[in-house]
Amino acid sequence: MVLLGFWWVPFIHLLSAQLYIYLQSVQAYISPPIAACFVLDFVPRLNGQGAISSLLVGFVLGASRFVFEVLDKKAPIQVRRDSLAG
Repeated sequence: MVLLGFWWVPFIHLLSAQLYIYLQSVQAYISPPIAACFVLDFVPRLNGQGAISSLLVGFVLGASRFVFEVLDKKAPIQVRRDSLAG
């Protein structure tokens, strides 16, 4: 876990210069599938297999969003002005 923490440090600075904003953005990736499992717990047709599936799909979507955000902040798209005129 310590090695994973050291590996993660460059991503903290890449996403945000402020630690609070970084922690809130990471929470935004993790919390929606967990909240859905808690909110939909009262529905009798839903079972444990569906909850695990929603957590896994939510993790994949959150990880994808994280990767796209890192790529967006790392290399912004440059648009040439002469290509817009034509």
